[in-house]
Amino acid sequence: KRVMERWRIGEISNFEYLMYLNTVGGRSFNDLTQYPVFPWVLRDYDSDSLDLQNPAVFRDLTQPMGCQTSARKERAQTKYETLKSEYEERAQTKYETLKSEYEE
Repeated sequence: KRVMERWRIGEISNFEYLMYLNTVGGRSFNDLTQYPVFPWVLRDYDSDSLDLQNPAVFRDLTQPMGCQTSARKERAQTKYETLKSEYEERAQTKYETLKSEYEE
């Protein structure tokens, strides 16, 4: 069976599945710059114990870490708007440089 199917039906654990994904993605414990990645799934780091049946314990996986709270989302949006023109300008300059190299 394919690994994803084995994970989906519970034949392998979340950890085994994530290790598989990291391995096929080229990540390794032997190279700190390519260390395996595991998703940050918890939201509650203050409680003495966690009720894993309570959805409030987990972060919203539909949003990136930078947008988990209203304040963080607002900061990310402001940063994006501030840097947007800089990235557009760099992309345009790079395109024009490449274009001029091929026109010669």
